[in-house]
Amino acid sequence: MKNLALTAARVREQFDYNPETGVFIRKPCQRLKWQATVITSRDTCGYLRASVDGVVHRVHRLVWLFHYGDWPKGEIDHINRDRTDNRIANLRDVSRAVNCGNRSSPPATQGSVYFCQGRSRPYRARIRDGERMIHLGYFENAEQAREACLHRLGTASKPI
Repeated sequence: MKNLALTAARVREQFDYNPETGVFIRKPCQRLKWQATVITSRDTCGYLRASVDGVVHRVHRLVWLFHYGDWPKGEIDHINRDRTDNRIANLRDVSRAVNCGNRSSPPATQGSVYFCQGRSRPYRARIRDGERMIHLGYFENAEQAREACLHRLGTASKPI
């Protein structure tokens, strides 16, 4: 969500930014006795985050505002797919379709075995086929679940 009330001037009051390294630094505050701090806090998706006036923002959007003086019109795409690499050369303002097209896709096929406590057959096997997860069933031991994955993937005796 865009906070259009937040301006580039306000972001520049609170932060420093190095466009070559992508490092975003909160300036020191004498009143609150803060020292200059490199922003390293991440959200659950792995993006760096920082708060401005009590509102949390993703750093790559603040970097865009800081550098260009305006909010991006679309989404900010990390060209190299590294969500913490906020060098201005690595960021671009794109549509959602373009941003989604730059995702790394999951492996075409991959198997996994999970232990599910409290079940009579506690080992669950499933495989990933593109974006879909396919449940293969519950098994009495991990080896049976592993073999079910390998059989379905057609890669007998290879590690999962």
